[in-house]
Amino acid sequence: MEISREKLNEKLASFDKLVEVEINLITSGEKVTKPTQQTPEYLSLRQELEKVVEDISKTGEPSPYDWKCLRSFIIVMARDVLNQMYSAFPDMKSNQGESFEEELDVILQFISGFESKPPFTLQRICELLINPKKNYKSSKKILFALEKLVNVTAN
Repeated sequence: MEISREKLNEKLASFDKLVEVEINLITSGEKVTKPTQQTPEYLSLRQELEKVVEDISKTGEPSPYDWKCLRSFIIVMARDVLNQMYSAFPDMKSNQGESFEEELDVILQFISGFESKPPFTLQRICELLINPKKNYKSSKKILFALEKLVNVTAN
């Protein structure tokens, strides 16, 4: 059974409420020391909403979804995916400039900076988040690829 886009927007809004404190910290440039607790509701919404990111990765069309709520989900998903990649491929050394955590914070802040509309690279961002290991076997490389995709300006 396919969920309507209206229902998915409602679920995005619910997820946005769950992660509101965390997103506000990221947006203001503060360090998130305690991520949102992953309750059963959170995990269920997270799993269902990955379909939205998958849809955008295929269609490139984010307009059916509320951008503010979608942005919150993309931020959290990017954080989780990049942390998973770092666990699998811990190839970033802290002694070579910025650490993984610092680079991750930069990427999340760039995404949060798109307040009114998504970056034109959103489809590719979604592709990377859905299947990060397809093209990358290095946390460093996917981190920098994602940074390039979010460090853009709207035309």
